[in-house]
Amino acid sequence: MSQLEKLKATTYRKELAALLGFKPQALTSIVYKTPLSERYTTFEIDKKTGGKRTIKAPSPKLKKLQTHLSHLLYQCLDEIEKQRGEQPLAFGFRRKLWIADNAARHKGRRWVLNLDLKDFFPSFNFGRVRGFFLKDKSFELKPEVATTIAQIACDGVALPQGSPCSPVISEMITRILDMRMVGLAKKYKVTYSRYADDITFSTNHKNFPVGIAVPDGEDATNWNLSNELLGKITSCGFEVNSEKTRMQFDGSRQIVTGLIVNEKVNVASEYYRRARAMCDSLFSTGSYFRSMKEPKEDNDEPTPDLINGLNPLNGILGHIYAVTETEERRAISEQRIKPRAIRKLYRRFLFYKYFVALEVPLIVTEGKTDPVYLRSAVRRRPDFHPVLGKMKGDSFIHAVSYFNYGGLAHEVLDLGGGGVGNLKS
Repeated sequence: MSQLEKLKATTYRKELAALLGFKPQALTSIVYKTPLSERYTTFEIDKKTGGKRTIKAPSPKLKKLQTHLSHLLYQCLDEIEKQRGEQPLAFGFRRKLWIADNAARHKGRRWVLNLDLKDFFPSFNFGRVRGFFLKDKSFELKPEVATTIAQIACDGVALPQGSPCSPVISEMITRILDMRMVGLAKKYKVTYSRYADDITFSTNHKNFPVGIAVPDGEDATNWNLSNELLGKITSCGFEVNSEKTRMQFDGSRQIVTGLIVNEKVNVASEYYRRARAMCDSLFSTGSYFRSMKEPKEDNDEPTPDLINGLNPLNGILGHIYAVTETEERRAISEQRIKPRAIRKLYRRFLFYKYFVALEVPLIVTEGKTDPVYLRSAVRRRPDFHPVLGKMKGDSFIHAVSYFNYGGLAHEVLDLGGGGVGNLKS
């Protein structure tokens, strides 16, 4: 029996708890006995476009429960799409799909229209989530089960941004919008895609279809969405953030989900230059910064806002590398002989991270699986202690680190089968 069939066969809360790998009393304690104020920690982060985004981080126990629910629902979603022979219509919150896949659909187009759904997660209120699992033909769950799922997923009002199961539930409910948008796109022969709350239409038509959007009569740089498009969006329970609607022409920079799509999918040149400057600062001074702090006094000079740790810069470089790699068409052998600038920069950063800025000694083994056996041997042989590690409670704390093969660092450093021989190049 598939996971979807098991979920549909579930009648009571205790059966749902078992399907999620929880004891009924544990689920009841987390969802019904824990005060709402203790279930979430609320804080704000800055948006890239300005303003604040409210994040509600679930407590450890609730997060574990929501993670199990997320895994179950993703399995159900995969089954539904497989049964219907459907390809994913959206690229956000989906396994093996990301922003570069979404952007690639609109590469090299004459017209690119971007619009944004307003208050995306808050629009999925408790009643909407419960009603979906009750009435959607793919689920039609029993009332007690649908109610419990909504209670696990919602913060008492709606899907919170920060919950592990908010993405998959929002994608399930938004599928009806995707199908209507695809129908509209076929009608006017344009390309449609969605990444979370970002919707994009593009085409190479000489004129952009008026059935989707038209230029403002008073300001040609502003575009108004058609009543047909707006009607389909509002009928699905969403609202457009009109301030973020923008049309991009082939003679200007075209951006989809933060990536340039004029001729190929790429990051903005200034984004790469900023990353390179951060690396230059790191290599020469041992520190780096993203921006300058505003002076506290009128006569003071701005000071660098130094960033602690290498992970933020590692994430930036990894993002640039992954995006540009989607357009790489050369053979691996040719890439090694003449690597791209980002590969050389990222390789230099990783060398600095693993072999210069060491917090503990690093062991690079000859074989890919050697670290597994070494960790086990060090833990099990007391004669290795305390030089290579020591017990702390029930856990073993290693005093050295081991280079892990198989990841992006292994690929960029080009260590081959193992060992440090290739680092000379």
